[in-house]
Amino acid sequence: MKLLFKSILLILWMGIIFYFSHQSGHESAESSQFIIRYFKVNLIFGQYTSLVIRKAAHVFEYFILSLLFYQLLKDFFKHPVFFSIFYSFLYACTDEIHQLYVINRGPNIYDVLIDTVGAILAMILIILMQKIKYVR
Repeated sequence: MKLLFKSILLILWMGIIFYFSHQSGHESAESSQFIIRYFKVNLIFGQYTSLVIRKAAHVFEYFILSLLFYQLLKDFFKHPVFFSIFYSFLYACTDEIHQLYVINRGPNIYDVLIDTVGAILAMILIILMQKIKYVR
């Protein structure tokens, strides 16, 4: 039952990422502007606010994705941290290919790198939590 629940959560999150990637360039920009207005972050980053918001969303999406992969894989693989990062990277690649077919969007290798950074940050957190738990 736990395996099914973890699998469903992972698939749902992948669907959420797919949904956001399937938005047209215009819809994506509108989403960023909503966040900027709601949180009033344009005062902090100035003209780069929209770019920062969009890239932070990439990091967040793949941070969560990697955590979900880890939770699913930790009982089956000797190195779940590596596989969580690897599968997140693969999904990021397919996500960028998907954007070839979305209006006003396209693939971007830098987005794959940013997505992978999000996955790596999640696994760093896992490793740190394991070390803290081990020390106690």
